[in-house]
Amino acid sequence: MKIYRAETGKRIQVRKSFESLGDLKAELEQVGGVPISSQILMTSFGLQLKTEMINDANKATGKDEYIIFLFDRDLLDVNNTYDQTPLVEGLSLEPPIIAPAASNILTRLQNRGSWNNINLSEECGAYVNLFQTHHSQGQLFVKTAEKHAGICKLLYQEQKIQQMALDVAITNLNSHCRSI
Repeated sequence: MKIYRAETGKRIQVRKSFESLGDLKAELEQVGGVPISSQILMTSFGLQLKTEMINDANKATGKDEYIIFLFDRDLLDVNNTYDQTPLVEGLSLEPPIIAPAASNILTRLQNRGSWNNINLSEECGAYVNLFQTHHSQGQLFVKTAEKHAGICKLLYQEQKIQQMALDVAITNLNSHCRSI
C-alpha cells in the first residue's frame, strides 16, 4: 500500500503490512505527525479506509495496490487555528551563478596595435585558460539545470498526488450527496 499526505502530495513511508487499522493509524501519527483523532484515511476510490479493508490493503500489489490518502481533519476545519507551518517546506536551490568577468584576452586583442610581437606560448596559454573557464562555467550551468529539473519533476509529482487527493475527496462528497 502507498500512503500519501493529501495536503502536500508527499509519500509517507510505513511498514508493508498492519494487523489492524489502529496499528496503521498509530504509525501514521508517529511518522506523519497527524494525531489519530484527526486522521481521515481515504482510498483512491473515494472510500474511507475501514477495518475490514486492511487485509486486502496488505495483500494487494501491482496495479491492485491500495493508494491511501491521509487527510488531516484539523486542516479541513473552517475554524482552524492549527499551525500549518510544518506543511510549508523550503526548497534547496543551487546558488546563482555569477558570470566570469570579461576575459583579458578580448581586451588584449582589441588593444593590440600589431601582430608582429605576439608571444605564441603566452597567447595559447591565455586561450586555454579562457576555454577552461568557459567549460567550468558550462558545467555549473548543467549541474544547476539538472538539480532544478529534478525539483520541478518532484513538485509536479506532488501536485499530481494532491490533485488525486482532491478527486478522491470530491468523489466521497458526491457519494454523500447521493445518499441524502
